[in-house]
Amino acid sequence: LGKLSFSDVIKLSAEFTVAQMMERDMFQERVKNNQPIGLHEFLYPLMQGYDSVELKADVELGGTDQTFNMMAARPLQKAANQTPQCIMTMKILVGTDGKKKMGKTENNFIAVMDSPKDMFGKIMSIPDNVITDYFELCTNLTPTEINNIKKELAAGKNPRDIKMDLALKITTIYHDQKLAEEAKNDFIEVFSKGGLPEDIESIKISQSQKKVINLIDLLTEHKLVSSKSEARRLIEGGGIKINQEKVLPENINFEIKEETLIQIGKRKFIKFLPE
Repeated sequence: LGKLSFSDVIKLSAEFTVAQMMERDMFQERVKNNQPIGLHEFLYPLMQGYDSVELKADVELGGTDQTFNMMAARPLQKAANQTPQCIMTMKILVGTDGKKKMGKTENNFIAVMDSPKDMFGKIMSIPDNVITDYFELCTNLTPTEINNIKKELAAGKNPRDIKMDLALKITTIYHDQKLAEEAKNDFIEVFSKGGLPEDIESIKISQSQKKVINLIDLLTEHKLVSSKSEARRLIEGGGIKINQEKVLPENINFEIKEETLIQIGKRKFIKFLPE
């Protein structure tokens, strides 16, 4: 897109009318609710469509929320004397919250680069009502096998057991069977039996740091949370424990006199050791 001149953009935009742009559901909803639409928002489908022109794409695959943007490529390809691409859409993968589309913005995502234990644990945290969607969109199971899972759920089989199988299958795809099995065993030990993981990372605290330590500063300094605001949010929600005890907002200052175990969320454990 950086190679396009302003003149090129004008020529591309001439392939669309305002009426065509307003056919998009999102824009219609905004108009209905008296919400503004920025002119730059009309340019987004135009630019995404031009990607397909540059690539001479035959097929574009995307979520149903991208149907309009993908269709925008067809008139641009036709104007460039290319055969308009075919469009294939998939339903949206909902995030770990079970409500919104998976993404970093909502912090409800499972990253393909997550460790086996993190990936397994995050999958186990999804709500029961999206289990079959994850089987359909994230595994290699056949439609017949997925229908059998639906029947098992309807018949009253424990969703936790089915979710365990789901987490094992997905973790195996991105890692391997051995690591996935280890992640499963670790999950059972930590969350089902109330135990602790065997391989907890240790961080040594120097003599000068052993007096009074601010928990929020400690977590951000060692990059255990993405920001101080995330640390505060976790503490306020009861999501951080020191030596198995929930940290209250008024108790964020403490001393590390001996080995101290800090748990962040459900899956992250760190030991701090005085030197």
